[in-house]
Amino acid sequence: MGLVILASLDIGAASSGSLSSNLAVIDSTLGSSNITVSCYLSKAAQTTITFVASISSIQVVSALLVKNIQLSFILPVSGSSPPSPGSKFDLQAECVVQFSGTQSWSLTGHSTITETAATLAFSTSGGTLVELGALQIKTISLGVDYTFSSTAPAGDSSSNQGVVQHGDRYGKYVIRLSAAIALGSVDSTCYLIFMSGSVGALVITVPGTLNIGVLFQSIIGSGFPAEVLDISFSNLLIYYAWNGGSTTPSGQPGPSSGKYVQGFHAEAATSIYDPFLQV
Repeated sequence: MGLVILASLDIGAASSGSLSSNLAVIDSTLGSSNITVSCYLSKAAQTTITFVASISSIQVVSALLVKNIQLSFILPVSGSSPPSPGSKFDLQAECVVQFSGTQSWSLTGHSTITETAATLAFSTSGGTLVELGALQIKTISLGVDYTFSSTAPAGDSSSNQGVVQHGDRYGKYVIRLSAAIALGSVDSTCYLIFMSGSVGALVITVPGTLNIGVLFQSIIGSGFPAEVLDISFSNLLIYYAWNGGSTTPSGQPGPSSGKYVQGFHAEAATSIYDPFLQV
């Protein structure tokens, strides 16, 4: 049983430290006007009152747009047994990772906003998201973690991190995006670097040793003789940088120089076998 109403969610008038003010920190443009929503009030499991609303979109950073949002406000009921957790916003939504005006990834997922923190989590719904010949990018996972405070956190210009502000409320965020990649018979992983909210570089790593002849044979077919290209790479790293300003996130592999040059690049240790050549 529930009560259906029409309401206006005034994010801009929210008191500092409230759930709505934290939502405005994530996207400050939400605080510039009211959000008119259709919603209903209901009592769930005898312990919480749920307010449900729809929001068209939230711009997390310039490269991440969360859209088609269903927001649930879960409010604890005093005196419930066992005690209810604190109030929170739960969001079901789609997230678009925008590489350029024509290239993007679309993920789905769930997010939670509390009075002190927020976790946004999105992934592919299953199967292969992008396939180009024998290259498959799949199992993509995106996470954005926020910590909210009333004082400005220390500035951090590192990749995949940043600070946003609305009024006297601050949010420090960390972005993580990784994916599994299959190229022929070779499985590898990749991660995405964000700089100042924009996509900076896509980094692919292949651990161990990769034989080029065997790789080509798995892509082209058994008709290709693997011994023709008896070249092996170890610890192969390939990246594409949209610009030259990216830096490697802490704990992730990156180019030995520590610098990303715009365009496609690769580096690895090489071993060449030739029965008539000593290397």
